[in-house]
Amino acid sequence: MKRDAEGEVIEFERGDVVWGVDPFKQDSDMHSESSHDDGGVAPRPWLIISTDAVPFHPEQYLCLTLTTRTWHDESIPLSAESWVEGGAPEGSSIMPWSISAIQHRFLDTTGDLVARLDSIPDDEVPENGYQGHLTDEVTTEATEQVVTYLEATLIT
Repeated sequence: MKRDAEGEVIEFERGDVVWGVDPFKQDSDMHSESSHDDGGVAPRPWLIISTDAVPFHPEQYLCLTLTTRTWHDESIPLSAESWVEGGAPEGSSIMPWSISAIQHRFLDTTGDLVARLDSIPDDEVPENGYQGHLTDEVTTEATEQVVTYLEATLIT
């Protein structure tokens, strides 16, 4: 993660795990009168897999979903050793088939989005929505799996 001189998050990097909106997950705790700029969707942690080689980086990022659901056979499990910095609840994994392009403004750079979650105790809310950074090996494994899925869709 890169910050400006005032300490504001200006760019996330490949391997960063950051909380952001999930366009497919409505937040039942949010009310319709909410004026949040996230469309009333619930946050979730995302693994950034893009680099500046991807168009529009850092205005938007290619991201993979993280989950605590363990019944996905092809998910990539995370352990304490998977993290260079930070961590995740036991049983967390990456879903490499669940890829999204997410704009920087929909990633939590202030901690406000994550603070609205009832499922995370206040003393465990990640600073600035930043969950941590995964090892290059784990990030590469997840990215290679995305490529494998995409290659399998090519008609030859």
